[in-house]
Amino acid sequence: PSYNLVFVLDVSGSMSDAVKQVAADGTVTLTTRFAVMKQAVSSVIEEYYSQAASVSVKLVSFSATATQLNGGNAYASKEAAIAAVNALTAGGATNYEDALVKAQAAMGASPSAAVSNSIYFMSDGDPTAGNTTAPVTASGYATYLTLHPEINSYGIGIGSGITNVSHLNQIHNIDALGDGVRDAAVIVADVAKLEDT
Repeated sequence: PSYNLVFVLDVSGSMSDAVKQVAADGTVTLTTRFAVMKQAVSSVIEEYYSQAASVSVKLVSFSATATQLNGGNAYASKEAAIAAVNALTAGGATNYEDALVKAQAAMGASPSAAVSNSIYFMSDGDPTAGNTTAPVTASGYATYLTLHPEINSYGIGIGSGITNVSHLNQIHNIDALGDGVRDAAVIVADVAKLEDT
């Protein structure tokens, strides 16, 4: 199979908050949500490349506003995509609306049904900039997903700082059971387990 991937990554200031990681042997280390997210995204990119020769990776970072990285183009290699993830820095507010507008632009108006199309939206908090009451509909993302059922859209909450998961639930269109009911967003309270999702 071929894969078309867009990672929409929260780089707001709260992503720098410290969290504890506990190893299997009980060793406790301090890290940040940001570091854990970078590691998890890098691992996911590695996994996709291990499964297929044709993988397209685009990145959108967001805080007070969102930016399509690499000029909106896919990265030329797995290494380039991972290096871009690792180069991200955190700071600012959380604007879901602009992030979702840029996610649509990154995936494109006509994604190919011949490949597997996935958008991974990751955030550790509620929207604080842009449209904070209905960012999924205001950005046009809800309509976009309806028009493009070939897109797998994952809403992933990082940590326990999200008080209103309704926005992430609207972003998440996965029906893992195939019963016609969309699953709730994936909330990873233990950030050490983010990579497992």
